[in-house]
This record gives sequence, C-alpha cells and structure tokens, in this order.
Amino acid sequence: MNVNRDALVQRLQTLNISQQSIEGTSKWCLFYIKDAKSVVNIWLEEFGRHTAERRIAFLYLANHILQEGRKKGREFADEFFRVMPKALTAASRSSDPKLRTSAKRLVDIWDERKVFGTAQVKVLREHLNGGAGGTAGGSGTPAKAAAPAADGGGATASGGAADLDKRKLAAVGSLADVLYEVANAAARSSEWQSKCLQIKANVSSLDASLAEVDSARETLATALDCLRAESERRKKAVTYIRMHLSQQEDSLKRSDEAAAHLSAQKAELDARHTELVQQEAEQRERQEALRQQQEAEQQAAAAQQQQQQQQQQQQQQQQQQQQQAAMAGMGPDGGGFMMHHPEERDRLGANIGDMLGGPGPGPGGQPHHPQHHPQQQQHPAGPPPHLQQTHGPGAGPHGGGGGGGFGGSPLGNGGGDPMDAPYDPEFPD
Repeated sequence: MNVNRDALVQRLQTLNISQQSIEGTSKWCLFYIKDAKSVVNIWLEEFGRHTAERRIAFLYLANHILQEGRKKGREFADEFFRVMPKALTAASRSSDPKLRTSAKRLVDIWDERKVFGTAQVKVLREHLNGGAGGTAGGSGTPAKAAAPAADGGGATASGGAADLDKRKLAAVGSLADVLYEVANAAARSSEWQSKCLQIKANVSSLDASLAEVDSARETLATALDCLRAESERRKKAVTYIRMHLSQQEDSLKRSDEAAAHLSAQKAELDARHTELVQQEAEQRERQEALRQQQEAEQQAAAAQQQQQQQQQQQQQQQQQQQQQAAMAGMGPDGGGFMMHHPEERDRLGANIGDMLGGPGPGPGGQPHHPQHHPQQQQHPAGPPPHLQQTHGPGAGPHGGGGGGGFGGSPLGNGGGDPMDAPYDPEFPD
C-alpha cells in the first residue's frame, strides 16, 4: 500500500517532541513499510523545510521508526541510511547546540544497539563531525587539505574557471568529496603496493637480516592499511552514488509528474484559446451581418423617402396643372360656361380658394364669408346694364342670382383678374 503524501505531510507539520506525538506518528509510518522509500523521502523534504527546533522532533521520529522497524525488516534502515548523512550534515552546520547534541546522541544509540553497521555508523559520524572529513589512508593529512596540491595550487586558474568549478562541485555536493577521498586512497595504496614489490626480492633470500624483515613487515602492514582504507572509501562512494541515484530517480519522477501536470494545463488553455478564437470570429460575423442589415434598411428607407418625394412632386405638378386649367377657364368664354355649369363653377371656386388661402365663391356665386369683404356690400342692387343684357334676366345681385359664373364673386365681375380683389389680412404671405 502506498503512503498518502498529504496525510503524512500534515502529520509531520504537527509533529512535536512529546512521546505521544513521536510514537503515534512512528506507528502510522510503520504501517507503510512496503512504501518505506516514499515515507523517508517525504521525511527528508519536510526536515529541510523546518527550523532547528523542529528538526529535533524529526530525528526522534526517525530513531523510533528505525528501532521499531527492525522487528519487521530492513526497509526503513536502508532508506534512512540513504538520507541520514545529508540530515546529519545539516545538523552539524546548525547554530543550535541542542540539535547538534541530539544528533550525536542518536548516532551513539544507533551504534550501541547495532541499528546500523560499524562502517555505516562511521560514515554518519563523519558527516556529523562536519561533513565528509577525516584522513586519507590514515596519513593524518586531511583529504580536503590535499585538494589544492592536486590541481597545482589553484592559484593560476582564472576567476571564471574557478567559479565554474565551484558550481560544478556544488551540483554534486558531498559526493565530490567522497570521490576525491577514493582517488587519494587509491593513489596511496598503489604507492605502497609498489614498495611491496620492491622488497620482495630482498627478503626472499635466507640470509636476510632481522631488520630487513621487520622493515618489510612494516611496509606490508602499511600497504595493507592503505588497501583497507581504499576499500572503505570505495564502499562509502558506492553508498553515496546509490543515494544520489535514488535522489535523481525521485527528482526525475517529480519532474515527469510536474511536466504531465503542466501539459494538462497547457492542453486546457489551448482548448480555451481555440474556443475564444472561434467565439470572436462568430461575433465578428454577427457584427458584419448586423452592419449589412442596417445598411440595407437605410438604403430601403432612403429609396422609400425618395419615392414619397417623387409622389409629392407629381401631386404638386398635377395640382399646378389643375390650377392652370382653372385659370384658363376664367377667360372671356369661361364666364358663360360657368353660368350654365354651376357644378364646375363650385369646383373651380374651391380650387381657387385653396390656391389663394381663403374661401372661394359658394353656390349661387356668393362668398362664404361676406363679412371679410365689406366693400362688396356697397355694390348697387343690380348689375350694370351690359351685364344684365349679357347674362339675361333673372340674374341676382353682383351677377350671381340663379346663374353660374363668377359674376357674384367678391373678386369682381366674371372674367376679371383675381388679383384685383381687396387685401385680405388672413391671406398667407
């Protein structure tokens, strides 16, 4: 069964140095012994995120898991030894003396109770004492102190190259120190093995002295110690390489998961982008269609307005033609025609009234508003003799009577000019 990462992180974030908290969390972690690698990796991540005071609780938790986990198998012991050097190095560099003291005490307990082997405890002590220090092959010369001699003093290296080398060493961390110790141990071992080959011929004869034999024994013992030191360094290097390999595998897994997550997000954004582009294109199409529709409606309205104007012009032309025809009917022969056709007289009188803006002559030749023409009331009771003779007997006053024509119109005698009528104040300009 795989461990639930979120649940473990939550437990580690609430972890404290109380017995109940340590035992409860340890029991919960031991339930996932088959997924010990994930448990330990999460433990290391959270260990690096917390303060020195909280890291003491993390070390206590690791100790409880290690000791209780021995009853079920070596899974947690192997996994914790893979990450514990890094944790102890961080503890050794801490400014909190409580953290350093607690870490040293735990390493002693692991040594006493054989939680780890002797070689493993030695590696842990080296990291606890300030990283991968110690001597190279027991010569008493610190391994790091020999580094300047190996690169020719390093004083001639340029500043840029030196910075690059530092960055490269920082990338591999303590593994570089371990591999450097292996190289030193191997060089020293090879040197003493060569000395052993040189003394073999000297001590093989029976007449060799005791001093020569003792010297040969010391040389062989030193060479043997160098070989053993080389073996220890190589075992340590193997452990570190496995640790770094496991870390790289974990990092690769997390990178793949992050890449898959980002790929999924990008796919969602791509789909959303396509959708928005399509919506924008559809909106542009709708706007273009609406614009065309509005232009068509405007053109139709303009055409309709033009048609109405043409119709109005035609109606005005027809009215003008009718008015001209009416004016032509008021000539010398028009009066007698109107007298014999009263219906035409009334129609033309109405048209003239509309044209002049006032009332025309009504039936019988009488105006609709005689009060507007006071001068017409002063005409003599009968028409002049020539009109009486022209229109015949029976003609009423003003030439109206029962006959037709415009003789009784307030505009004057039949056949006269309408503009000779008196000024009408209500006549439009």
